[in-house]
Amino acid sequence: MKNNKRANFLIKQFYGIEDVLDEYKESQVNRFGNIAFITLISYLILSTFIAYLIYLVSLKWAFIFIITSNTLLWFICLCVGAWFVRLKKLDQLDVQSDNLNRIKQRYLTRAWGAGIGLGIGIYALNIILDVISGARPFYASIGDVSYIITALFVGVIFGGCTYYWYLRKLKK
Repeated sequence: MKNNKRANFLIKQFYGIEDVLDEYKESQVNRFGNIAFITLISYLILSTFIAYLIYLVSLKWAFIFIITSNTLLWFICLCVGAWFVRLKKLDQLDVQSDNLNRIKQRYLTRAWGAGIGLGIGIYALNIILDVISGARPFYASIGDVSYIITALFVGVIFGGCTYYWYLRKLKK
């Protein structure tokens, strides 16, 4: 395969591969991608047919079916993809003992960034939903302590889980 740096970068980012994308890893990723493509095309054909049948009865329920089934499929694909990458050990990073603390510090920084980003996102979305739905005005939503506590709690939990996820990738 032609050495395409952008494609390799995207593949490594999507699958969480931090090491070099060698021939074994590339063949495993291509194998998984082919299986996922065939599965998703089959799902698309089947779900479109089912949604059309539901649409004949009710547009509202067809819309709910499509949203629910696509969200469920998205979650299942994430879980199966993570399981596949872990099973094939594609995401493991070989680390020398003298380099271990630097890698852990980098992972801790990434995890905190992910947690803070998610917390800010949840806080902002709560405010936007309040303003759009008309439940509260903008100034009242910004100072809501429950939104701040929820965002902090979710951010810390997500950051901790992300850090744990990064640590299990290390091969000492």
